[in-house]
Amino acid sequence: MTNPLTHSGGCGSNKLGPCRAERAEQGTQIVELAVVLPFLVLFAAIVIEGVGLVRAQQIMTNAARESARMAILPQNDPVLTSNYNMLQQAAICYAASNKLILKATLPAACSSLAAANNCTSTTTPVTITPNPSNPNPIFITRSGQGSMAMSRVQITCGYKLRYLPRLPWFNISASVPLSVTVEMRNVF
Repeated sequence: MTNPLTHSGGCGSNKLGPCRAERAEQGTQIVELAVVLPFLVLFAAIVIEGVGLVRAQQIMTNAARESARMAILPQNDPVLTSNYNMLQQAAICYAASNKLILKATLPAACSSLAAANNCTSTTTPVTITPNPSNPNPIFITRSGQGSMAMSRVQITCGYKLRYLPRLPWFNISASVPLSVTVEMRNVF
């Protein structure tokens, strides 16, 4: 018994074009792509937005750490207004150097850093405690060590989503609130 597909009169020897079975296969591939493509686009948008959120959170954490590290030094006591402003600018400039803009107007120290405004902030995004309006440091007590003064740096950012709010079937807010708090023990 001969195989009809490999036999000289089968589908493979048709010199005029693809046989009916091959044409039907091509049509199903297009339909499958049309069904799967919206899910692939949605998955790609979710992955891109998720990576952007994690990146922004990491930059904010590093900026808060850098500012807190500076705040715990005696020469940078955040109770003094000039030091407080310098510590805020340090955090904002650190974030801007990593392409995350926390505030619409950058301090003069880092105004040359241009990037897209990733955060929606109506207030000052960097808060340091103690500060000129609240000079009382934060104290923590550890067993056997007594109480220790600490400096706290908090950075808030309303991260603007780029792709998901544009999708017609995906109804979410265009901004996701992010917040980072870092505390370090003072050395003074």
